[in-house]
Amino acid sequence: MTEITISTRVPKELEKQLEEYMKAEHLEKASAIRRLLFKSLQEWREEYALKLLGEGRTTISRAAEIA
Repeated sequence: MTEITISTRVPKELEKQLEEYMKAEHLEKASAIRRLLFKSLQEWREEYALKLLGEGRTTISRAAEIA
């Protein structure tokens, strides 16, 4: 897998929460951010697939592929 660099600014409070997560999960910052981003995008795909299905804009099999 090819990796790219993503840079962003976050509020101080979000950084504190990230540090708590890093400590609890015994992760370095990059690993913690990757894990959280992956989890968040997975949840979004599931929600998006359900939305499309609910609106009748996709089939069950296509929604499963999206999710």
